[in-house]
Amino acid sequence: MSQIPRSTSRGSNGENEAENKASSPGLKEVTHINNATSSSLPLEFPWRQTQLPFAPAPGLSDEKAAKRVWCQSQPKASDQISAELDENVRIMQVGPFITRAAIGSVHRVPAEVLGLIFMIHVWENDNSPWLPAHVSRAWRAAALMTKHLWACIFIAPPNWSNLASPRHSLGSREICFQLGQFMRALKRANGAPLDLKIGPTPMRRHSYRDPNGSHELVSLVELAQGEQSAKVYVQALEMKSRPVLDRRYLECFTFYNLEVLRVYGSQPDVMEKVVAETRHVLKLNVSATSMHMLKNCVWWETLEDLSIPDSLDFEEAKVVRSVLLRCKALKTLSLNNGMHIWDLLDNKSKIIRLRSLKSLKLHSFSIFLPAECPNITHLELHMPTGARDLTGASILAPHSIRLPYLTELKIITPYYEDTLCVFEVPALHRLVLQGMRGKVVDANLIQNIWPRSTSSFLTSGTLMGGIEPHVFELRYTEIDEELLVHILMERPLLEEFSAVGITITRLFFDVAMSFQQRVDEKKPASLVCFPMMKSLIFDNYSHASKPTGRGEQEDRAKAWLKARTDAGMPLERLAIRYPGEEEWIEFADGI
Repeated sequence: MSQIPRSTSRGSNGENEAENKASSPGLKEVTHINNATSSSLPLEFPWRQTQLPFAPAPGLSDEKAAKRVWCQSQPKASDQISAELDENVRIMQVGPFITRAAIGSVHRVPAEVLGLIFMIHVWENDNSPWLPAHVSRAWRAAALMTKHLWACIFIAPPNWSNLASPRHSLGSREICFQLGQFMRALKRANGAPLDLKIGPTPMRRHSYRDPNGSHELVSLVELAQGEQSAKVYVQALEMKSRPVLDRRYLECFTFYNLEVLRVYGSQPDVMEKVVAETRHVLKLNVSATSMHMLKNCVWWETLEDLSIPDSLDFEEAKVVRSVLLRCKALKTLSLNNGMHIWDLLDNKSKIIRLRSLKSLKLHSFSIFLPAECPNITHLELHMPTGARDLTGASILAPHSIRLPYLTELKIITPYYEDTLCVFEVPALHRLVLQGMRGKVVDANLIQNIWPRSTSSFLTSGTLMGGIEPHVFELRYTEIDEELLVHILMERPLLEEFSAVGITITRLFFDVAMSFQQRVDEKKPASLVCFPMMKSLIFDNYSHASKPTGRGEQEDRAKAWLKARTDAGMPLERLAIRYPGEEEWIEFADGI
């Protein structure tokens, strides 16, 4: 059987084929549909528009062959169109962020860090939707925090991995106890000023010194100097007295941008470099012996935070006094034992005025004689043991101190002193009190703060006459529970009370219940036990003794809480934590 010529078998389709070839010259393969001619043919025969790039198989008509080729090309064409659309969408979405990514530093953040940042949004709810705004904020936060993340470096001893120290949290610091780790941290910091902390050299068992360990620790910095030409800028430096760094180990660092300096102990070469290079220190925490070297620096007028953790002798007190006279922007001041020496200075000395000071921490009241700081908001006073013998009663004569903006007062005293100052603090919000000398002494201290209305107990040592805080925290103080209830009952503005390390039994709630049952509609609201109280917390986690009668105590607490609720004065929280237990016992939830 002779083969039919191709031109005669296609019949009238030959004209369409010629027309298609004329309209689409150079077509090599048929992988798509000619949209230009598809509108002139019936939609139920789209394969007729397909051009065959090869001769049909024997026994297969041209129409069937075209139909087969068209059917095979449809998935490929659909996938190609879909891929092109996806690429266009991706380009449109990524386009606005290309410029930001080029100028930002987020591309240098490791994948594990970014993963942690993105997981923050779903920690509380695993099914929370991923909104574009969440992702945008996360990337922006990562870009802003990148330099801070890698600029915090902790140079640790060589045997750091064998010590127990790694179990302690160092925040976001990059721990470096090998040269490669230190160089990698510098590379990631990318020239940003470092927040550098140098760890202490571990001591040997039978020696107070470890010169070999000290040499190995600082040689890490020395070797780093040989691999980089530019000096490393340090913005914050914290270190102990060991190892003692000398000049050759400090050559690779520059302190021109130093803003925070914390040196615990003697570091003479470090202090010399600070004096020579620093221009704008904001926070300073150094020993009293270092003050002699720093007294002529130019940045005292801009210093914002000063802390001296050790005692001062007479000459050191004179240096501290002279530099405080130059402080114009000081906001935080912390001075340890030894401030009684100021009382021995010339009484005609110029009064120190620290009007910018907001937070003050002292270990003696004598600071108030030569210093004037009326604008402080936070005051912490540590009364050292034996202060009566050191200062003398004639020097600490009772006098009134007015602090109109003070919102928080913390007093830690191991004894009761009859010559304490009288405070006028009308804006006081929180009071923290800690006494450690037994029930009688601690009771006298509390009653000097708040004399009971039913007694005539009032001395010249009253701390706060008629001033009522909203929050009161009593820590590690031995006090009779009945007296404590009476003191708290007469606090008309007290909203929160917490007792830390104080033994509380069912007696506390029995006394409170007895006052609650005496109240009737004719009584004024001021006689109600704890009239404004919202929160009552007893934390005995670190208490040594185990509680007795725990069940009875909890039953009385629930009964008293229910009585307050029935009287229209419910508590938002009543919680107790027993010694050695992590969990709190909450009572207000079930009432």
